[in-house]
Amino acid sequence: MDAYLKQTKNLLTNVPLTYNEGALDPQTTQNIGTVQNKGFEIGINSTNIQSESNGFTWSSNLNFSLNRNKVIDIGTLRDDQGQEVDRTIIGTYTITQKGAPLGAFYGYVV
Repeated sequence: MDAYLKQTKNLLTNVPLTYNEGALDPQTTQNIGTVQNKGFEIGINSTNIQSESNGFTWSSNLNFSLNRNKVIDIGTLRDDQGQEVDRTIIGTYTITQKGAPLGAFYGYVV
């Protein structure tokens, strides 16, 4: 059995640029943010049948793992009133925001 809790800094992610920055590509890759990964893995191995007379062996391997990640920090931006707010990065199909899993899928509910 293995268990882990790891916090990674300088998350490499695509960050959208505003149109007034004049970039041809609407995003840039930056090292920003912190992500926490935690989880565990357990494995069970067994030999169910082992025949010495004919060499037949039946063994089983069972593996279970669980991993959860969470964005701890992804930087801040200034809103329209000049206040610093947590950054939210919205991609084509994913959203990255503080407190949520990294690159969570999102869409419209119909």
